[in-house]
Formats: sequence, C-alpha cells, structure tokens
Amino acid sequence: MKKLKASTLIEAVVYLALFGAVFLMVMQFAFAIGGSNDKTNSNNEIQRNMIFLNEHFTGTFSVSESIDDTNSLFNIPDGILRFNTASGYLEYKLVQGNLVIEDGTSSIVLTDPKFSVNSFLVEPVLGNDASVVGSKITMEIYSSNTRTTRTLHSSYLLD
Repeated sequence: MKKLKASTLIEAVVYLALFGAVFLMVMQFAFAIGGSNDKTNSNNEIQRNMIFLNEHFTGTFSVSESIDDTNSLFNIPDGILRFNTASGYLEYKLVQGNLVIEDGTSSIVLTDPKFSVNSFLVEPVLGNDASVVGSKITMEIYSSNTRTTRTLHSSYLLD
C-alpha cells in the first residue's frame, strides 16, 4: 500500500500566515504609492497654477503703460499691484485667499479654487529717475489637500 502525503493543519496555518504577511506588505506598498501619487498630482497642479500666473503677469507687464505707484501697495504681504493701461487700469490683489485681477468693471479670480494664496508681496523696481519701472513679486500658494506650500519669486519690467 502507498502512503499518501497530505498537509497537516499546522502547515496550512503557516501557509495562510505567510500569505497574509505578503498580502499586507503588498497592500501597504500600494497605499504608499497612491498617497505619493496624490501628493505629486497636487504639486503638479500648484506648479501649473504658478506657471499660469507667471504668464499672466508677463502679459500684463507687456501691455501696460506704467505702474500706478500711488494706488499700489508695496512691501506688505497683502500687496496690491495696479497698472495704467490704454483702456484704464488693471489691478492685482488678494481677496479671501484668491488672487484677483480687476479692471474697474469686473473682477476675475486667477487662482484655482483648490488652492489659497497666503501672501502677495510686491516690491517696486525703480528706474534711474526713481519711477517704478517694474516689480518683484513673491507669492505663496497653499494646497490644503497635501498641506504643501509653494512660493513664486519673479521679477518683471515694463516693456
């Protein structure tokens, strides 16, 4: 008679425990990757928003005639940057954590609603005749999803 080989109950429990441990490691890895992807996506969104704002500032500086240093607020965290244009004025300012541009008749929110702007610091760049010919802008954008803050530092000159 042949002797049949079979797994014992102890072997089955050991196999299940090993399988459970491997499964737990795989699941922890999957959750870690998912969290990392969420943070990366949020950082990419902040970066895209900062690129958009940089392009918007560049466009405004290129079409503006001058910076209105009387109505602009320089060197404070909630600064205001006002431009004189051929059709009136354009003004950047913070409103309830959003960067807004106004032209006297309407206002447009420039920042993504998923983010808030913590500060909008505008520093004047003076020309030889002490007039404001540009500005250095430092802006802090915060993402509540990932609790990360990014800072935009850039300088612009009138054309």
